[in-house]
Amino acid sequence: MKELLTLYRDRLTDLTANNKSLKLMRLTNKNHFDISSLSTIELGLDNNILEQVVTLQEQIPIIPQNSLVEDAIIANRKLLALKREVDLVEQETGNNPFYIAYGFLEGFLVPDFFIRCPILFFPGRLIKTNIKNKPYWALEVGEESTPFINRTFIMAIQKYVGGDISTSIQDALNELPRDVSRIIPFLYELLRKHEISLTVDNSKAIVPFKGMKKENIPEGKKGFTLYPYVIMGKFQQSTSTLLNDYNALLEEMPESGYLNDLLEGSEKDENAFDEIDTDELNRVHPSENFFVLDTDASQEAVVVAAREKKGLIVHGPPGTGKSQVIVNLIVDRMARGQRVLLVCQKPAALDVVYNRLGQINLQNHVALVHDFNKNKLDVYSKIASVIDRSSPKQGQDYNRISNEKHALAEKLNQIAHSLHKERTFGRSLFYLYSNAKWDQDKIIEVEDLLKNLTFGELQVQLVDIKTIIELMYKYDHANYPWSKRKSFASFSVKQHLELKNILETLSVDTKKAFELKKDLNLLFEPVYYLENVQALHDLEQALESLRNRALYRHVIQFFVDDEREYENEDHLDKVRKSYASVNKQINFLNNRTEPETNLSIEEAEKWNTKINSFEELNKKLTRFFNTTWYSLKKELQEHCKKIGISFDGNSVREYRERIETFLYFEKLRKESIGSHFFSDAPTENNIDAWKKWIRLKEQALQFLHAFVHAQVAFPKWLKNPDTNHVLDEFSNTVFADELNKLINLANITRELNVTIQKLNTYLQDEKVKLLLNQMNSGNYNIPYVDGLLHTLDDFSSLCRLDQMKMEMGSLKKLLIERCNKKTPLEKTANVVDQWLVLIENSFLHAWILQIETNEPHVKDVSTELYQKHLERFSSLLSDRRKAVPPLVDGKLASQALDVQGSTRQKLKHESNKKRKLLPLRQVVGHFYDDLLKLVPCWLCTPEAVSAIFPMHQDMFDLVIFDEASQCPVENAIPAIYRGNN
Repeated sequence: MKELLTLYRDRLTDLTANNKSLKLMRLTNKNHFDISSLSTIELGLDNNILEQVVTLQEQIPIIPQNSLVEDAIIANRKLLALKREVDLVEQETGNNPFYIAYGFLEGFLVPDFFIRCPILFFPGRLIKTNIKNKPYWALEVGEESTPFINRTFIMAIQKYVGGDISTSIQDALNELPRDVSRIIPFLYELLRKHEISLTVDNSKAIVPFKGMKKENIPEGKKGFTLYPYVIMGKFQQSTSTLLNDYNALLEEMPESGYLNDLLEGSEKDENAFDEIDTDELNRVHPSENFFVLDTDASQEAVVVAAREKKGLIVHGPPGTGKSQVIVNLIVDRMARGQRVLLVCQKPAALDVVYNRLGQINLQNHVALVHDFNKNKLDVYSKIASVIDRSSPKQGQDYNRISNEKHALAEKLNQIAHSLHKERTFGRSLFYLYSNAKWDQDKIIEVEDLLKNLTFGELQVQLVDIKTIIELMYKYDHANYPWSKRKSFASFSVKQHLELKNILETLSVDTKKAFELKKDLNLLFEPVYYLENVQALHDLEQALESLRNRALYRHVIQFFVDDEREYENEDHLDKVRKSYASVNKQINFLNNRTEPETNLSIEEAEKWNTKINSFEELNKKLTRFFNTTWYSLKKELQEHCKKIGISFDGNSVREYRERIETFLYFEKLRKESIGSHFFSDAPTENNIDAWKKWIRLKEQALQFLHAFVHAQVAFPKWLKNPDTNHVLDEFSNTVFADELNKLINLANITRELNVTIQKLNTYLQDEKVKLLLNQMNSGNYNIPYVDGLLHTLDDFSSLCRLDQMKMEMGSLKKLLIERCNKKTPLEKTANVVDQWLVLIENSFLHAWILQIETNEPHVKDVSTELYQKHLERFSSLLSDRRKAVPPLVDGKLASQALDVQGSTRQKLKHESNKKRKLLPLRQVVGHFYDDLLKLVPCWLCTPEAVSAIFPMHQDMFDLVIFDEASQCPVENAIPAIYRGNN
C-alpha cells in the first residue's frame, strides 16, 4: 500500500524545472501578465493596483476595455488571452489557477537546479465589469482571499533540501503587513528565519519582469536573490491540499476501511462486480425507496443495490440519466440520516446536481464547494441558514401512497408475467408488443411459415436475406442494365470473356450505325435497307455504267415516253420483251448477206415476190407450158440486165437474199419505231450500227433494271431520271457516298443482328427481342449497350447473386416474393431496410396472433381497465416523487434541531461573522460530527475535500464520484479514505 500511496502522491506535483511555479523564465500572453507594464499607460498604476491587492480590496480596477491608447490596446489583448486560458482551465479542472504573485526568488536550489519562482500568492480572479457605466478590466480579491507562500516552492525545499517548513512559514503570514513597501523586507526576514540564504533587490517596490534564457542563467551563483516582480496569471497550486492528506496517510496508513480493501485487493464478496439486476426492486417495499426524479428500473435498481454494496460503478453514455441516479442516491441516503459526499473534478457537474436538488427544494442541507477559499462565505451562509430555519410542514401521506402503489403493482405484475415470459421462439410478448409496428403496410402473410421457427433463427435468415436484397436492389433493379438477365449461376470466366467480346463488338457497331444514321436522312428503318440490300448493291453497280454519257439518251428515253400506260416496273417488263424481239432480229440479220441498197420498199417487195414466184414455177416440169413463167423470166432477165447482174440461178438467189435482208431491216425498223424506247433505231441498214445501238439499249436496260428495282424497293427515294441533270445527280460522288453509307448501314445492321442473337444465352428472350427491334428500327440504345459493357465488372457479383437465389430455401424465396409483391423493388425507397422491417414485423404480428389465440387473457392489455390501472400507477409514482422531498426535508430539519447547546451557538456565531472567518478545515475539524448533522451532503472538488475535511476515516456513509473517468486516481484517494461506501 505504501508504494501505491507514494506513487499517487508523486503524481500530484511536478517538482521539476517544467513547473512554472518553480521556474518562470519568460512570460507568455496566455499564461501571465506583468503588472509593472501598466505604468506605461498611467504612471503609478502598477503601485496603486498592488496596494489594493495587498489590502485585499474586493474589486480593483485595472484599465478600461475600450481605451484607445496604444499601450492599453496591447494590454487589453494580453488580458483577454490570459482570461480565456484561465477560464478554460477552471472549466476543465474545476480549479481557479489565477493568482497575483509578488516577490520572486532566483537562484540554485541545489546544484544544477536553478529556480525562479514567486514567493507570495494572493488568490484572485480576473474579471470584466462595468465601473461608472464603462467596461473595465478588474481584479477580485477580498478579505477572504488569504495570501500564502508558494506551496510548490515549500514542497521543493522539502524534497531537495529536507525539512518541512509549510506550517511555520504559513502561520507567520498572519503578520503580513498591509504596506507594500514593507512586504519585500518582510519576506526577506521570513525566508532567512527558515534558513534560506538570500539577498534582496529593494531599490523599488515594483520592477519589470525580465525574461531570461537558459544561457543567461548565472553559473556558480550561491544563495538566492529576492526581486520585487508582480505577476498575475496561471499558477497551479491546488494539489498541495491533497499532498497534506497523502503525507498523513503515509505516516499512519489505514489498516481497515474501504480504502484499505481497495488498495490491498481484499475484496470479500466474489459477486461485488456483478451487474445489477432490476429484480433488486422487487426485494424491497416501495415505502423504503425515496426517489425524487423520473427514473427507469435500472436506475432505481442502482440506488437500492448501493445500500448493500461497498462499491458500485454506474456507467453509460451522456443523456442516460446518471445525474438523476446521483440525485436519487443523495436523497435516499439523506432520508436515512446518512452523510453523503459527492466529488467531481468539474464544478459544472456539481452545479447540475445542486440545481436539481434545488428544483425539488432539497438544497437547504447541501453545501456546494468549488474552491475552498472562494466558497468559504457560501458554506458559512449555508450553516447559518440551516441553524436559523424552522421545521417545515409535513407533506403528503407517503406511506399511504406507497401501500396503494404496492397493491396495484401486484395486479399489474400478474399481467406482466404473461407479457415478459420468454416464449419458445425466444422472445416475450412484451417484446413483440413493443417492437411490432402497427401499420398494415408493414405486414405480409407469414402465418404459414411459422412452424418451429425461432426469433434467433429468423435473425440468421434475415442476415442472408439482407445480403440477397442488397444485391437484388443493385443488380435486379429495373435501372440496372443486367436486371433482365438469364441466370448467371453456372457461368465462369469463360462466359465472362465471351460476353466481354460480344459487348465490345456490339458497342462499336452500335456507335457506327448511330453515326451513319446521323449522316443520312433515312426514309426507312435500317432493317428495311438490310432486307433490300441487294437492290442497293445492284444500283451501286448500275451507276457505274453512267460514266458512259452516251447511255444518258437511252435512259431518259425510257422515262419520257408520254404514251406509255404502265408504271416503271411494268413498263420495263414490256420494254424488255421488245428488246428481246429486236435483239433476236438483229442477231438474225447479223448472219445474212448485205441488204440491197438500190430499191425502195415497194420495189423490193415486188421483185422479191416475182423472184419467189419464178423460183416456184421453175421447179415444175410444166413450166414450159405456163405463160406466166415465160413472162416472169423475161421480166427478170431485163431487170438483171438493168442492175448489172447475170441471169443465172446463183446470182438471182443472191439478189433475192439481199432483197430479203433489206426487207428484214425495214421490218425491224418499223417494229422498233413502234416502241418509244426503241424509236431511235438506226436509219441505215448497217448491221454494225444496229449492233452498236442494241448494245447501248442493253446497257440502258441493265441500268434501268437496277434503278427501277431500287425505286420499287425504296419508294419516294429515287426520282425518274428524265433529264441529263438528274442523271448527273445520280452519277456524282454525293449520291454515291449516300448509297455507300446505306449499304454500310445495312451490313452493320446484319452484324448487329448476329451479335445480339449471341446475347440469347445471357439476356432474357424478351429483352433480346426488344434490343433487336430497337437496333432494326434505328433506335440505337447506346447508353444501355455501354451500360451492359461497363457493368460487366459486376460479373462475379451477378454470378454470386444468382447462385444465392438458386441455393436459397423456400422460406427465403417466399419471403422475397411476398415482399416484392407488397412493395416492389423499383418503387421502394431504402428497400433493404424496408423489406427487413416488413419481414421481421410480419413475424412479430404472427407470433402475437398465435399467443393471443392460445392465451386470450393477454388481450386485457388493450382494455380500458388495464389503461386505467397504468394511469393510476403512473399517478401514484408522480405523487410519491412529490411526497418524498417534503418528507426528506422534514427529516433533515428535525435532524438539524438535534444540534443544541454550545455547539449550536458557536457554529451560529462563526457562520454569522463578516470578517476574520476561521478556515473551514478548522471549523469542520472541531465540529464535524454536529456540522454533518446540519449539512449532511457536500458537493466538492477533490482539492476542496482535502482542504475542508479532517483526516477522519468513514466520515461519510457514501462517497459518490461524478464523471469518475475525469478524476485521476491520485485525486480520489483522500476522498475514498473519508468514505464508508
